[in-house]
Amino acid sequence: MSDREAEYRVSENDAARAARATYRRRLRQPRIAAGLLVLYAAIIALLALLVGARMLAELLIAAVIAPPIALTIIGRILVPAMARTNYRQSAALKGPMRLRWDETGFAIEQERGSIRLGWDELTDIIEADELLLLFQSDMIYNLVALEALTPDQRGDLRRCAGRPL
Repeated sequence: MSDREAEYRVSENDAARAARATYRRRLRQPRIAAGLLVLYAAIIALLALLVGARMLAELLIAAVIAPPIALTIIGRILVPAMARTNYRQSAALKGPMRLRWDETGFAIEQERGSIRLGWDELTDIIEADELLLLFQSDMIYNLVALEALTPDQRGDLRRCAGRPL
């Protein structure tokens, strides 16, 4: 194996952590955050019209408490549960994988197939929870378990990608 390759396996926990990181990333995108705020304001306005002034204080208290609770439940329970289900259903994620990279791009190979992309074809690269997510689009990414890379390999991968991970 060369200095610019690493073998790894994706675990069910890796898939769940990657899904949580993707969820957090999506919530921070301006258009998603703005859309959620507009939807939230419309729901509050509609409920205020329906309940009238008699329950407005209770409605406003619930409006402040409910969103963080709902977003936490979605991010901590529902998103990881869906990712775990997807992992169990996907034979492609369970085998050993090999990551190779150079200045032009990266390749991920496994027994079911391979992919090769240039760094300039990625929309984002994030490092979260000892995982590297190489985004091809807003929701499609390749998952790499960083524990398989040495610190020197991580540094080289960052240099080749041309951006901080």
